[in-house]
Parts: sequence; C-alpha cells; structure tokens
Amino acid sequence: MTETRIDTIPERDFVAHEHQEMRRGLDRIHEAASLRGTTADLSSAVLEVLAWVDTVLGPHAQWEDHWLYPEIDKRVGTHWATKLMSFEHQQIRDRAHGLAAARTRLREMGSSTAVLDVRGELFALEAILRAHLTREERFLIPLLDPESAVDAT
Repeated sequence: MTETRIDTIPERDFVAHEHQEMRRGLDRIHEAASLRGTTADLSSAVLEVLAWVDTVLGPHAQWEDHWLYPEIDKRVGTHWATKLMSFEHQQIRDRAHGLAAARTRLREMGSSTAVLDVRGELFALEAILRAHLTREERFLIPLLDPESAVDAT
C-alpha cells in the first residue's frame, strides 16, 4: 500500500498546478516564435507573451523566490539547493527585457533582421524556461518530501 504524506500534498499539488500554467505559456511562446504572418501579427503575439510574463510568470517566480525556495532551503539545511534557480530567474527576466527591446525594434524597423531578432528572443526565453521547469521538477520539488530534510540536531 502506498503511504500518503499529508504534509507534502498541498505544496506538490500547488507546484504541479503552477507548472501546468507555465507550460501553457511556454506553448504560446513557441507558437509566437513560429508564427508566419505579418510583422504586425508577430508584434501582437509578442505583446501577448510579454503580458503573460508580467501577469503569470513574474508572480510565479516571485512566489518561488519568497516562499518555495526558502522553504526548500529550510528543509534541506542549505541555500545552495536553490541558488542556481534564483540566478535563472534573473536570466529569465533578462530574456523578457531582451524580447521587449526586440519588439520595439520590430515595430520601428519592421526589417527581416528585426523579425529574426524577435524570433531568437522568443526561442531563447522558451528554452531557458523549459530547462528551468525541468530542473525544478526533477531536483527541487522532491526536496519538499520530509525524508529530504536535514536533521539540524
């Protein structure tokens, strides 16, 4: 019979739900990067991605930085478990800023180079986010289990 751990189910369920939302956004980023339309269509798609970054991704990363990562650090007895993940949050923010700048260039110039820059920024954002989620799910989330905690006594 499988043992159910009441103390980890809410955290794991919440993270699973959050990551499901992240994956929908990632799929939208990929769709935007693959869009074959006018520069106006691409610009509009990027605007939707940036709105998702501000309204969904940003608050998710903030929750991780302020609750999830400190909770994991506390349970395992070191901040090194989450240090890389916090660094990646900054990389993700940097890519989002790069995407916003590329969109501005696209709107101002509309050149094929500007289109390629936007696509490159979208694919870069998608890649770092997918890798980040995978690392969280494989390496951090299992640390929420009670047996992962370090005995501080």
